[in-house]
Amino acid sequence: EGNWTFSCQHGDRECQGNMIHACMIDLDKTPATQVALIVCMMESGVPFSIHEAETCLNEVNTPIKLDMLNDCLETNGPDLIHEIGVETKALDPPHTSVPWILFNNVYDKENSKKARG
Repeated sequence: EGNWTFSCQHGDRECQGNMIHACMIDLDKTPATQVALIVCMMESGVPFSIHEAETCLNEVNTPIKLDMLNDCLETNGPDLIHEIGVETKALDPPHTSVPWILFNNVYDKENSKKARG
């Protein structure tokens, strides 16, 4: 467990949103639910808002409760973001755009295009 300081391209709000998303993914291991939670957050227009997170937790069928999410944000959140940063830096090929979609931990340009619609 480190004492991490993060800098995000779009500022502190983006870092907060990234941590909320990381905690959601960590707390609910069901891929379909993870996707539903992140889509809900992103479609809200305020993906960094803990209030929107609460709304999404209530709308999506997940066992995550707001107190669990807040606990993660205060304890595991920074380490989760660090781990994701390490994974991102190790991508081969390196990512050149967002989103950078992997299938079975492998980037495929054609599948990524299809997934993005």
